[in-house]
Amino acid sequence: MAHEFPSRYCNRERARREFGADADRYATFYDRGDPIADELAAWMQRGGKAAKSQFESALVRGLSSVTNPPEALGRFFERAEHIPPWVDFEELRVGALAYQRFGILGMIVLSAWSLINGYHSSAAVKPLAFTGQLRHNAQRRLAETARFVSEASQVDGLQRGRPGYEISLRVALIHAHVRSACARSAEWRTADWGVPINQADMLGTLLEFSLLMLDGAQRLGFHVDPSERKAILAMWRYAGHLGGVDPWLLGHLRSEAETRRIAELIRLVQPGPDEDSL
Repeated sequence: MAHEFPSRYCNRERARREFGADADRYATFYDRGDPIADELAAWMQRGGKAAKSQFESALVRGLSSVTNPPEALGRFFERAEHIPPWVDFEELRVGALAYQRFGILGMIVLSAWSLINGYHSSAAVKPLAFTGQLRHNAQRRLAETARFVSEASQVDGLQRGRPGYEISLRVALIHAHVRSACARSAEWRTADWGVPINQADMLGTLLEFSLLMLDGAQRLGFHVDPSERKAILAMWRYAGHLGGVDPWLLGHLRSEAETRRIAELIRLVQPGPDEDSL
């Protein structure tokens, strides 16, 4: 039975010609959220303060600090604490140091170039529109995003016990709550937009912090050598793992050439901006 894609999947025939099976495979992720984080969010809503306390303990001290952890908590932190075989922490340190050279200009690139590119997709911004983040909390959201980027790009910032690691996991949980809230709304159009904060859009956001930042910094005159560029992509690939991005999608960030290929596919199949993007 053929997969029924959301209507947001644009330029399908061209995408299939240029990207082969990867085009439709990518589009299947419009219908996938993060089941592990979604299960955790539902459990925490049921569990109240006791569940929150267990979450905080596992976040700060590791899953082993929780006696007989519930399945939802266990699955979430087992994923977070699993270090994929492609992770080289020394390479991530190189990436962090290179990324830090962007300094305050990096924040300008982030706000005026990288994040703006994400608003080009009318479907991707719908969760922000539904929660009022674009209309009422734009400055706060930008400040929170800037802090996440700053903490994630510290040397060893994505290791357990560091703010970048903790923010990455908190964001995954927040996204799960937003998915639940949007999906409950009668106005959410799954047939058009897919699942709220879906895997495909999560990868797009990851590219805003990585590839688009590199391109924006280069436009401002920064020189980042090939090994540093690779290390920056590896750093954000690991951040994506912590944030719950699917391994198949993360596999497209192995090299800059592969990253540019998936970025071009994403650009090609986006529906373009609408009034919520402005």
